[in-house]
Order: sequence, then C-alpha cells, then structure tokens
Amino acid sequence: MKERLGIGGFAHVYLFQQCETNEKIAVKNCRLELTPRNKDRWCREILIMKKLHHNNVVTAKEVPEEIKVIALNDLPLLAMEYCSKGDLRNVRLTFLLCEFNHMFVFNQGN
Repeated sequence: MKERLGIGGFAHVYLFQQCETNEKIAVKNCRLELTPRNKDRWCREILIMKKLHHNNVVTAKEVPEEIKVIALNDLPLLAMEYCSKGDLRNVRLTFLLCEFNHMFVFNQGN
C-alpha cells in the first residue's frame, strides 16, 4: 500500500501499485467496527460493483493476491480503478466554488 486516499462509510481507501505492471488501483478495506447489518451491506456493495459496468462509474478490479491478507474480519476487499483527480466530492466542490465565484463577480454591479 502506498498511501491512504480517504475514508468512506464502511472502509478506508488506499492506493496500491502492482509490482509487475505498475498499475495503480484503489483498494477499500472494511473497517473493524461494522454492525452485522453493515457487514452485509458491505458485501452487497462489492457484488454490485463487480457487476456494474458504466462509463461514469469506476470499474471494480480483481484484488491482487498479495494484499488479500490485509482484509479485516474475513470481509472481502474491494479493488477499483484509481482516479488520480480524487473523488466526485472534489469535482462537485470545485464546480460549486466556480459557480459561486461567477455569481459574486456578476452580481457586484447590482
């Protein structure tokens, strides 16, 4: 694991670079303190991500064998394509800040 990318509702997300190919992937590792209900939701999230194929959604990848040992509580890891520009929150926040700045500039004359 190279670095922590963030924290989600169920998991911590780490950057992993495969030795053979140098491909970077994001790996979600489930947190320890999940309730039984949330553990079930975590497993369903992984199943859905593996089945989902859409241009606007990151693609699930196979979890490399060498990192399967870090899985906690016998819950699976989720490996996904790595998006170097961050998550959608970053993109949305940037868009909202740009919109706010435009409104401010255009409303100064009123």
